[in-house]
Amino acid sequence: MRESNIRRLRKDFGDRNIVSLRDSAADLARDSLLFDDDALLDLSLLSYSLSKFLEKPYILENRAWKKFSDDVLDDLDKCAALLSKGKEDGADKLVHHLLRRVEDLSASLGRFVSSTLDKARLKAAAQMYAHGASLGTAAERCGVDKRILAGYVGATRIPDKYETLSVKERLENAKKIFG
Repeated sequence: MRESNIRRLRKDFGDRNIVSLRDSAADLARDSLLFDDDALLDLSLLSYSLSKFLEKPYILENRAWKKFSDDVLDDLDKCAALLSKGKEDGADKLVHHLLRRVEDLSASLGRFVSSTLDKARLKAAAQMYAHGASLGTAAERCGVDKRILAGYVGATRIPDKYETLSVKERLENAKKIFG
């Protein structure tokens, strides 16, 4: 499953498909919650962060972008190859390396109020919350402050966008995760 996610991420990034990267980020955040899989969360963060870079012309025009972009594509190819050989630990390390590169590029270009990765964490936490996680669980899993997440969710239409899960549905989701 992770290998196909990596391949999709690589294709979407190579094609500069911002919409698909955002959709993947949301799906991966949800799946990370449902399958209790932190590796999927990391892919969600990477997918969202890359989509944010792609929508900023000043980033795409920066001379550092070409090397960064080429390196990301190469590393995603390597990651897929590692996963195809069953080397999940190596793939996880490579994804963490990519996340550090995202953070470095975000910091070096310096036009963000908060880092791109911090935004990705907040969006992933909101997705988890929207799909049934408690505010505290979503905040903890994604590494965001619970108060910031509450403010973000309250300022968005997330509660209106998704049907509220019943207690029974939340319990069933919890059983899937912890059962």
